Amino acid sequence: MQTSPRASLTGWQRAAAAGVEGVYVLLYLLLRLADCLPLLWLWQDSGAATAPLTMPRQLALCAIAGAWLLQALLLPPLRLGREIWYYRLAANPAQTPPLRVLFAGFRRFGDAIGWRWRFWWQRTTFLTLGFIPTALIWGYGSMAGGSILWLCAGCLPWFMALLLAGVWQCRYAATPLLLADGWGAAAAMQLSVRLMRRKRGAYINLWGTHFACPLMRRFAQTTFLLELHKTTITDSADQPKGNACFLRPSLL
Repeated sequence: MQTSPRASLTGWQRAAAAGVEGVYVLLYLLLRLADCLPLLWLWQDSGAATAPLTMPRQLALCAIAGAWLLQALLLPPLRLGREIWYYRLAANPAQTPPLRVLFAGFRRFGDAIGWRWRFWWQRTTFLTLGFIPTALIWGYGSMAGGSILWLCAGCLPWFMALLLAGVWQCRYAATPLLLADGWGAAAAMQLSVRLMRRKRGAYINLWGTHFACPLMRRFAQTTFLLELHKTTITDSADQPKGNACFLRPSLL
């Protein structure tokens, strides 16, 4: 796999990238909407509002659980497919990948779910730890009169935890590339940590450099990761222990 030193997108490639992002966001919002409708029906069933659309409480709860499960199963492969689209574009800028590449992540269905669930649990741990001082500050603030200053002070630890989680999880930025290249979820995350060692600063800097253009930022980050991937040692002696590597055909 070779990368191009080109670090810009043509007008057609920007339009294609915008189309991919639009389809992804549309599918994402539709899956999120599947959560909102059962919640609306549950709210109406509680007597807070009267409307012709009603649903028994038990059925609404089952629908909410089903919608959450649907998101957990469909969003990770879609997220991986979007990353694969950008990786193919960065690897061969002369040929714009077709839109169907967005669904290539379903060929790594289990690994995509394993990757996002591990990612989600880590972020949840950070945010939970950050919410503990937030709750304490809000509790103390409510006893002290409950001013807006206490509300803002309580939000600060939670936002700090969110920021730390984002910086910490940059070490897994190369995971989608490795998943697409045939690694399992656990092995890809382990190798990504090794690849991103002492590289997180340069990766995060791309956010500031291309902050005003999300499409260009994503392309620049993808190109950065592809260049980094060329330093990967793929012989069996360097594989993460307990995980097989390159047992699946590459999607790149």
